[in-house]
Amino acid sequence: MHSEKWIWLPKASYPDNQTTVFSGFENQTNGHYTVAEFRKRYAFDCRVVSAELRFSGDTLFQLFCNESIVATGPAAVGGDFIGNETARENFYSYETVIQPDSKSLDLFARVQMFPSQICDYSKGHGGFMLSGVLTLENGTQEFISTGDGWEVRRNGSYCSPKHFDGRIHPDPFVPSERTDNIWHTETAPIPPRTENELFPDGSHIVLALGEEKDCVLELDKIYAGFLHVVAETDGEVHADIFCRELDEEEEPEHCVFAGQNEYRGFILHSAGNLRVRVKNKSDCPSRVTVSFISTCYPVGETADTSTDDDALNGVLRVCRHTLQYCRQTHHLDSPRHCEPLACTGDYYIESLMTAFSFGDIRLAEFDLLR
Repeated sequence: MHSEKWIWLPKASYPDNQTTVFSGFENQTNGHYTVAEFRKRYAFDCRVVSAELRFSGDTLFQLFCNESIVATGPAAVGGDFIGNETARENFYSYETVIQPDSKSLDLFARVQMFPSQICDYSKGHGGFMLSGVLTLENGTQEFISTGDGWEVRRNGSYCSPKHFDGRIHPDPFVPSERTDNIWHTETAPIPPRTENELFPDGSHIVLALGEEKDCVLELDKIYAGFLHVVAETDGEVHADIFCRELDEEEEPEHCVFAGQNEYRGFILHSAGNLRVRVKNKSDCPSRVTVSFISTCYPVGETADTSTDDDALNGVLRVCRHTLQYCRQTHHLDSPRHCEPLACTGDYYIESLMTAFSFGDIRLAEFDLLR
């Protein structure tokens, strides 16, 4: 019963926010960075006990139902370091089942059109698609789909992949527009990523009038994930946030908050700590909460390997954790590099770590490394 009806910003109102480059390997000045937000409310006479959803977005999306996250995505098609000037042959959608237990569904999706990392791939046009089979408390079923009644707006607060400016208000919502289905998605053979929001010590930052702070928020391990910031101010707060594995300095995500703002980034980071440089430019106290949304693909089964050597057991735990946070839409060099594994040697090395981490150690494989 699922069908693909893709929608986007209306061409007449947004002629310059329709197309983009095909991959993060291309010259990004040729792309059109755009964040569009979609919404639709469904109401019923009795509770929706389950919703079987199928959805996708180009290039990246965050999907929410009744203000709770459903999934981020899509699953990337993966690739190598050649052939990135044309669109990949396939594109993925996710399928998942949720239990809303509510008489209404408030669906909201934030879609970034623009490959900002080298593991991002696009079909070259912005778009969002969702369909669903809803099972109601009375036993009947309802079918929903993007199309009529869905609204969209451009959110100009998202200025570029690492720049958010809350002084720029989103455009008003308008009716979305159907766009040609150039994606013809395949259903991803992997489930959506899990999420766990981490609040390190010191993540709730209170700023006095004109106060500046420069602090490091330590995580207990290195995780893959996304930056999340919530600000409460009557004026402006400026923040530069560096997602770091140790103490390296790379380009921060720069945020300007004005009033009550929330920022959830699309950039996949590898972080062991967050360095936060923040300044309160308002004439009253302000509050900023910085968290890290850890994400990885769910692990259905695990096996514990232990020895009588505590140091080796620590190595095994690190190997398992590293393998888990490197499991994103495809296996990565690391989330910091966001580099698809592109050669047989990389896959072989990873296969050894997989075996080493999950207890299926073959001595013959280690003999090859001598």
